[in-house]
Amino acid sequence: MDYLQFKKTSDKDYISMDETLYKFYSEFDKHCNSNDDTICFYFIPETIANTSVRELLKKFMRNLKNLSDKNGAYFNTIDKENNINKRCTYLKYWFYDQIISKNYQISDEDMDNFFDLLEGLKYVIFDTFPCDFYKIKLKDIKEIKKLYDYFVFYDAYKIQNIINYQIYNSVHCHYLKGATFLYKEKERQCNLSDKTEYCKEFSNHIQNNIEKNVLLSLRGKCKDEKVITLPQTTHQNEITLHHNLKKLAERDGFLNEVPLNEFYNVLNYWYNDSIIDTCICKKFIKNDIWNVNYIRKLCNNLKDIIKGWKNLQLTFEKHYKGYKYCDYMNYWLHDKIKSNISRAKIIQYIYNAWDKLDKKYSKDYTCSHKNFNVAEYAFKRKKELFEFLEYYDKMKVFLYDVASPNHKEYCDYVKNRFALYFSMEHESDTFKKSSLYTEEIKAFKEKFNANNELNFLKEKCPGRKLELVFNKAQENVSTLLPYGLEILQQENENLKYNREWINLKEKILEELPSDKIYKNLNSDDNIDQYFNGCVNISLLELDYPGITRLCKKLRRNLKKLSTIDDKKEHKERCFYFKHWLYEEIRKIFLTESTNISEIPDMTKILKVGYDTNYELTQENIHKNYNLLHKQFRAKRELIIKELLNQYTPKKKGTPKSFESIKEIFVNAHDLNKFTPCLYNFDCTFDECREMKHLHDYFENYDSVICNESSNIHECKKIYCDSIPYINKLYEKHIGECCTCYSSPTSYCQDNCKDYFRCNQAYNPHNLYSKLKCKEVTGKELNMVVKPEPIDKNVLFITQNSQEKGAPLDPVTKESIHKISTYDPFYTFFLISFVLLGIFFLFFVFYKFTQFGSFLYKKLNKKKNDLNFYEENTQQLLPRHSKHEHTNTRNKKIRLAYNSQ
Repeated sequence: MDYLQFKKTSDKDYISMDETLYKFYSEFDKHCNSNDDTICFYFIPETIANTSVRELLKKFMRNLKNLSDKNGAYFNTIDKENNINKRCTYLKYWFYDQIISKNYQISDEDMDNFFDLLEGLKYVIFDTFPCDFYKIKLKDIKEIKKLYDYFVFYDAYKIQNIINYQIYNSVHCHYLKGATFLYKEKERQCNLSDKTEYCKEFSNHIQNNIEKNVLLSLRGKCKDEKVITLPQTTHQNEITLHHNLKKLAERDGFLNEVPLNEFYNVLNYWYNDSIIDTCICKKFIKNDIWNVNYIRKLCNNLKDIIKGWKNLQLTFEKHYKGYKYCDYMNYWLHDKIKSNISRAKIIQYIYNAWDKLDKKYSKDYTCSHKNFNVAEYAFKRKKELFEFLEYYDKMKVFLYDVASPNHKEYCDYVKNRFALYFSMEHESDTFKKSSLYTEEIKAFKEKFNANNELNFLKEKCPGRKLELVFNKAQENVSTLLPYGLEILQQENENLKYNREWINLKEKILEELPSDKIYKNLNSDDNIDQYFNGCVNISLLELDYPGITRLCKKLRRNLKKLSTIDDKKEHKERCFYFKHWLYEEIRKIFLTESTNISEIPDMTKILKVGYDTNYELTQENIHKNYNLLHKQFRAKRELIIKELLNQYTPKKKGTPKSFESIKEIFVNAHDLNKFTPCLYNFDCTFDECREMKHLHDYFENYDSVICNESSNIHECKKIYCDSIPYINKLYEKHIGECCTCYSSPTSYCQDNCKDYFRCNQAYNPHNLYSKLKCKEVTGKELNMVVKPEPIDKNVLFITQNSQEKGAPLDPVTKESIHKISTYDPFYTFFLISFVLLGIFFLFFVFYKFTQFGSFLYKKLNKKKNDLNFYEENTQQLLPRHSKHEHTNTRNKKIRLAYNSQ
């Protein structure tokens, strides 16, 4: 197996091989030029005739001389004199690899001649002979080469689990696994007789450089086998990158340009289910937690990781410098604990054991635990953002080419991570959890807010609103006009209202009941304490700026609905809440005609409301339960007292009355007295807004007054400008919202109680007349009349029958009895049966009497008057004659003749 080829393929297996060995191998393999080194010209006997073999042996002799001269000073620039004791092993690896992998066609005779030459010259041309080469056969070289191949992994990684993991992932896994069996066999043979040249090679260069227990730990099946079965190792619950990031990295080939994923994989492979329990883990991982055996195994694996931390870190730093390996291990370990009951207690036990293990095993290379004892959802968010920041520089390359088919996918992923950052920072600020996401938030700001990185993303991913995450002022979408002025803007869409005009009108309208309530609903007072139900909503902030603030207001308003206006009933307060919510959602989603329920993310807003109502229901049940529990306890004490009073030793008998000790009956309403404010979005934004305007009109109707203390003309103009628009809505909705009747008295039934009133006292024309708007606007207003009564036709028919009909007989019991006993059903069936009887008799006469023959002859006579010849001829004209194969013996023969 050529090492250069081996290294080339191993690079695909994640961690590159030992760079020192690679450099030595390359140096050993350089062409032997006699002009540069005289040894390349001499000392190769003519008995070795093969030219390529002679070239190989020249290289070998040159390399051996360079190792011997001045203690190998020639190679000091390669390893900084740190691997002097391994140089001979490196040379053996190169030499044996060349013999096996290259097609030199070397024979055992060539090898014998070479070793004889080497033995004769080693004290002649070398100052000191650095390496012992033993005269072994070609087949033995091929065999022992497997152990040298294993040395490549051992020298690179040092740690048993990493070596095994790399072999498991290597394209030469099956080849390398043979080293285990070969080692056992040669160890047995060489213990019996260590005088052979082969055993000298094995003892001096294999056993001295590779630990036996590490080599023999290689187990299981290779990666390319269908089933990976490792008797002592589990691969369940393996920790990996977040699936979205891993998908991009695997597809576009930068997964292993950052060591994070590889580090996870090494630790996954390291994890051993059959690890021996330790005293420290037994002591600190107590039995009062769920799944205690699994947590102790994790603790024992942590012990092994801490013991081998120095070699693990140094191994990775050879190839990947400047990465946060301790952070990697923390995220891996905490991810192994997720989804466990009593997770907070488990983490604390692990931390206690970790501290003890650190003191016992760690010296100059330590890895302490992070403060990751947070809610599980918070840990997942920390891990996602951390992994994004680790890989951002590698994925940035794919953002440059805006024409790439995958460009949008990368921009969307970056936007999603920015939204995650916004949500995390918002949560930290809201709950004053300064330490919850401190490191992740700080790292994110340093990456994107302190340099031109954000400008780069804005250029390459336009329209994603990424800058909003650093501009909290943009979080709130302000109301363009006060609530009382929305109608004016609706009626005059092209009118541009300046701030001075708005201030003037707002002063007049601020006394309206609806304006006060809406301002209360839309205030920012104490909304941050309601963020805990809006964590998922905050991830939508970049798509819908302001939705996080709305979510907090929604939860606050539902929970404090009873305090909005003490004078109104719960039902009316709920109407205000719904119309406020519809309007605020419209401002965020910036659409008019779309049905609200068709917006994809609207279900998340709905869920927030439903979850909040559910919380309120639970709180109410809990509160009422406690009250009822107190009542039951008081009742129990009363019963005991009553029984003690009536059943005493001096006075026996039954109590005179059990009224005071009757049990309390509790129904469902006693436990839950909460009435939720439910809302739905079965309307377009336009329709919902019309409903809101009508609702506000009816609520404000009695408060629309222009008195002497105000600017009467300006006041009237404001109201008079809005009434025509309301009149249009009134006319549009009155038909479906009002069902009118004439009897017994004229009245209309309200079908849309949450936004419409059918009482004609609220007709916009009345308000228009009351304010004398014609004098202000110079226009008439059409009066909308209520719908015609649905019982109009019934009353008309009844009145006509009373006027034209004869006087009715007086109603008596007998007449009522006659009316009630008469049923046309019986008359119908009587007539039907009579007709059926007649048809049946006719059929009997026709079939079984002479009447049938007589009738047949009469009808047949009329038919014979027709021209059968002409008729049948005409019928046959369109058809074509065909010969039919028929059996005439099965049919009667019919002959037709004409006697004339």
